[in-house]
Amino acid sequence: MRKIVWLIALLAIAALVAAFTKPSQAAVEAELKALFLQRLASTNPSDQENGGAFALTMMCKADHDACYEIVRAGLDVSYDDRTLYAAIDVSGFGESIRCYGAFTRFFCNGEIPVQNG
Repeated sequence: MRKIVWLIALLAIAALVAAFTKPSQAAVEAELKALFLQRLASTNPSDQENGGAFALTMMCKADHDACYEIVRAGLDVSYDDRTLYAAIDVSGFGESIRCYGAFTRFFCNGEIPVQNG
């Protein structure tokens, strides 16, 4: 009986911590930008298939903020505030991902959608 009480207390504390550490919409925007910059950093401009994609990649590497604003305008982001976690759907450019936010972390099922070439 005592173990069950401790288990219930532990689960209640974990739920309380999850509720208070759920990422906000501002944190979602910051994470989207970080994911985009991470993907941009791993992109090699010379691997692009056409001149326009090469020029766009070079521009993005030169001015990260302006490039992110262009990409962000093409994304549809929905934030669903659940009691213990947040569910975030990101779609655009023919792709979509779903992320979950809990305990100040994000867990996504893919990469942030960006315009291809």
